[in-house]
Amino acid sequence: TRLKVLYNLAGEAELQPWPGGSPEVHDGDESNLMEFYDRLISNFPTGTTVALAYGSGVFKQQHQAAISDNMIDFIFAVEDPLQWHTDNLARHASHYSFLKYLGAEFICTVQESFGAKMYYNTLVKHSERLIKYGVISVRSLCRELHSWDNLYISGRLQKPVLFIRGRDDPVVAPLLLTNLTNTLRISLLMLPENFTEESLYLTIAGLSYLGDFRMTIGENRNKVYNIVKPNLSHFRKLYYPILQTFESVHINPNSCKIQQDRSPTTKLGYLNKLPERLKAEMTSSSGLNLHQIAENQKCEEYARNGIGAIVSQSSKSQSLKGIVSAGK
Repeated sequence: TRLKVLYNLAGEAELQPWPGGSPEVHDGDESNLMEFYDRLISNFPTGTTVALAYGSGVFKQQHQAAISDNMIDFIFAVEDPLQWHTDNLARHASHYSFLKYLGAEFICTVQESFGAKMYYNTLVKHSERLIKYGVISVRSLCRELHSWDNLYISGRLQKPVLFIRGRDDPVVAPLLLTNLTNTLRISLLMLPENFTEESLYLTIAGLSYLGDFRMTIGENRNKVYNIVKPNLSHFRKLYYPILQTFESVHINPNSCKIQQDRSPTTKLGYLNKLPERLKAEMTSSSGLNLHQIAENQKCEEYARNGIGAIVSQSSKSQSLKGIVSAGK
């Protein structure tokens, strides 16, 4: 059976397959891969509530060689970051940059005080694979999924990931669904009355790159397309069940085309339910209230600008933190 790679909180979607069928998630035997992930997690300290893998080392990207050639990215959400880093320094001091000499308390200060409240160790060799892992507190993860303060980990979780642990956690699971639902709301505000399923997923995958300075000074300009194209079925499993609950949206499963109501009333309904940080960015940058934004022809532009303002700030600060932590 296929790995449960997605937090499919609303059930399995039924949709006509795309030409060429569904892409594969992994190269090789899936049970061996899960054993590898479980074995890797067991080498790290206890107290990890959520563990997930993502990126090109897990999901195939367009024009990419074998997945096994790529570094695997992990995120660990931990209950007590100070205790976790203390234990991890005792086990894996070599994973850390020079900050290890300043101790776990200082590392936690760096993690919680700057950027997206994540601390990354990168270029770690494990079982013949290079890995990178980011650590975030469960508290910060939950706040970010709800509030979109920086759209860093919430942006990561707008795209397919492989949950190793914690997908069904009673606190985290509802917030994962909240994050996906708000992602659909803001994406629909950016799309025309008629659009394709693929364009929806391209819009969604591009949200966390709007305003990201790395997209202009080094990242592949086609990165969003390369993420979405081979993984359409995975995006579908994330979003199609939720999209079916939107009364303003009509889906034609035979053609994979979507039609939506773009009346000011519908748009205002989306706007009112968006995270507070995003609403604040949209109103402050436009000089309009939400009612005026919903009625304005530039609603799509205001939505993009709001997302871009959040991403721009967090991507710069997280990248600066990466210089000292040797993370990204």
